[in-house]
Amino acid sequence: SNELKSMFIGLHDQLKNSLDGFSKTLEDFKGQLGTKLASVDKNIRNLDKKFNKQFDQLSHKIDDIYERAATLAIINRLRADHELDIRHLPSSLMDRRIPTYLGISSTSTNPI
Repeated sequence: SNELKSMFIGLHDQLKNSLDGFSKTLEDFKGQLGTKLASVDKNIRNLDKKFNKQFDQLSHKIDDIYERAATLAIINRLRADHELDIRHLPSSLMDRRIPTYLGISSTSTNPI
């Protein structure tokens, strides 16, 4: 009976030690996983900031292109309808550095 009791106590201790080891391994894994998830979350936040910055820049560029195209359309319409010789854009538009391939002089700041 004492042998049986000591055998069960030995099995109990072995099982307890195994479960304690497994619990420690699981806690270590949980800590590593938490660290990695925090790193992934930080990277996602950084990418989100970069994306938002690039998207805002793109939005401003699209607005500038739209404004330039609208201005050029108006000037071309004035040229055609009134046979005007408009060689230069207003200085406020020249500050935006409209490319010379559009046929507009970038050196003059003479208003319409």
